[in-house]
Amino acid sequence: RRAKDAEIAAMMEGEQKQIAISEEAFKRSIEDLKTNGQYTADLEANLITAHQIELQKIRDDFAKQGEDKRVADLDKSIADFEANIQKETELLNNNYKDQEIGLKNFYAEGKITREEYEKKLAGIQVQAVKEANDKTIALLQKELEISGLSVDKKAELSNKIRDLQIQNENAVHDTTIETNEKKL
Repeated sequence: RRAKDAEIAAMMEGEQKQIAISEEAFKRSIEDLKTNGQYTADLEANLITAHQIELQKIRDDFAKQGEDKRVADLDKSIADFEANIQKETELLNNNYKDQEIGLKNFYAEGKITREEYEKKLAGIQVQAVKEANDKTIALLQKELEISGLSVDKKAELSNKIRDLQIQNENAVHDTTIETNEKKL
């Protein structure tokens, strides 16, 4: 028994070790019952049933732990992915802010007219929104391809993509309408 205990102690923690501990405890229970003269076939049948239930519980517990870890890893992956989307969007926005500042400087220096300034500014703003949305849409579509996403998460991502596509269309239409109104 000491040798078996040492062998089990040397095993890595995990499902196999827990099963080995349970198996050894079961074998020892049967041996002890036989040694003490308390062994009966009915008692052994009950112990076997209890042992099978215990083994299934061990397997279920480890399966649940594995699933919980998989879900936690997936959630972290999604959070990292969404943080990356935010960073990339911020980089694009900073780039377009720099363009707006340059345009304001041209206007302040008198290199372009007010109409040119407003037209180019509107174009920069529309392009900034459209490019940020396009980038986000592409990244969200990649995120949708991650296996193991829940139906709710997939629906949420699909809705975000749809909303961004609508924003892009509206931004282009709003700019066209604004330009036409100014011409009128």
